[in-house]
Amino acid sequence: FTFLFGDLHPHLMGIPIFTLLIALSMAYIFSCQEGRFTHSVVLAAMLGLSIAISKMTNTWDMPTLCLVAVIAFVFGSTIFKVKELSSAHNNRLSESILWLVASASVTLGAFI
Repeated sequence: FTFLFGDLHPHLMGIPIFTLLIALSMAYIFSCQEGRFTHSVVLAAMLGLSIAISKMTNTWDMPTLCLVAVIAFVFGSTIFKVKELSSAHNNRLSESILWLVASASVTLGAFI
């Protein structure tokens, strides 16, 4: 309907933001896989910002985008490469939990 009649609705305006969030989620997962700490932090902040922009543009996309972001944060935090340390398994688990908590706070920051 929106494309047929050229009627601008929020769900049409939300398509680029939805695409941006999916691209940022994939970039976050790939940066976590490569072990790039600063890239992951910047991408997590950008994910939170894009969720906030989505809330302003189209509120109905909010639950879906939050679900996509949470899945990306959980998946990224579990595959995050940790540099070689003495007890790599314990450090990896603690760092994954830290990433999960930090990512959840960035995601929930969009609701405030």
